[in-house]
Amino acid sequence: MENIFLVFIIIFRLISVALKFAYNNLTLIDLKKISEKEEDVEKILETRISMQFVSSFLNELTVIFLGLLFYLKISDIKKAILLVVIYLLIEKVIVGLLGFISREKIVKMLMPVLSPLYFVVKVFVFPAYKLSLFLIKKEDIRLDDEEDKEDEERAFIDVATEEGIIEEGEKDLIKGVLEFGDTIVREVMTPRTDIIAVQESISYESLIEKFKEAKHSRLPVFRDSIDNIIGIVHLKDILASEKEKFNLSKIIQKPYFIPETKKVLELLREMQNNKLKMAIVLDEYGGTAGVVTIEDLVEEIVGEIDDEHDIARNVIQKINETTYIVDGSCNIHFFAEETGIELDFEDVDTLGGVVFTIFGRIPQEGESVEYENIKITVEKMTNRRVKTIKVELLNKENEND
Repeated sequence: MENIFLVFIIIFRLISVALKFAYNNLTLIDLKKISEKEEDVEKILETRISMQFVSSFLNELTVIFLGLLFYLKISDIKKAILLVVIYLLIEKVIVGLLGFISREKIVKMLMPVLSPLYFVVKVFVFPAYKLSLFLIKKEDIRLDDEEDKEDEERAFIDVATEEGIIEEGEKDLIKGVLEFGDTIVREVMTPRTDIIAVQESISYESLIEKFKEAKHSRLPVFRDSIDNIIGIVHLKDILASEKEKFNLSKIIQKPYFIPETKKVLELLREMQNNKLKMAIVLDEYGGTAGVVTIEDLVEEIVGEIDDEHDIARNVIQKINETTYIVDGSCNIHFFAEETGIELDFEDVDTLGGVVFTIFGRIPQEGESVEYENIKITVEKMTNRRVKTIKVELLNKENEND
């Protein structure tokens, strides 16, 4: 009988220590890797707390068996002393050995015993968990579950980036998605003062000119006042209309009105489901507060979206044959295609990165530096970021050669 208890004590202690080591060292990324390889692991390792429960459960069983042994009076006092020493040393020895084994392998080795033990522990723990929630609600103690979940998600992203699973650019994208849920339309819309809209009575020629000026494919249409928007007109519908038979009221689309406090994520779903590209934002008094487009919503996640026309107009401004004003975010390869000026820098993608590389420090506004046959002047800095640069070609003939 004593030997049976001894075997169980050692086995339970070994598994308990191994699990404790695993859950103390496993990251969320480790659990994700394991769950992708083993179908049942995701159910068992819902959180590291699950492993902690099993470890604690086994540890308690070990103590119970130890108590039973001493209660039954171990026949050999030396055996009793040896048992206590083994119990105390197992953690030190096992932790040292496990340090040479990958965390994933430890969990996989323990899976055959972890599965049934987790089920047993869950049977006991789940009712206690539900009872604790009931008592907490009784006391009106607020749980910040959503906030904790968001913190955990952000921590997950940071760990994944550090371990090379997520690229730096992807990290910003994913965090943008997480923060997307708290954003309201008022934060991303084009405000009333910047709206380019047309009157219902506008002529065909004037409407075409308005589209050229706005450089948008859709414009709001109002009657009498901007606060009375009656529809949305699409450029393709204008071009498909005969000039002589043009009637704006017949081709405008019904406007989609939304409050400025609407959640952006909710609006994005609505616009996707209804195949809408533009919505009119109303203030609390029913007046026009602004407009929002699908592009505005997507930019909130992925950052500013520039098409080729935007880049040509905003990123590179040609002053003369040898001088350009360039946005710091301009890609060096795109800059070379547009200007013929090659900038060969490894591990640098933007002109702003080129400036930092050449200066070797954060430059000041107005500072200039000559590199090969060009002169670079920092025109504007924003929060230690190079916003605008002047690039002057010093020797046009050499550049062409």
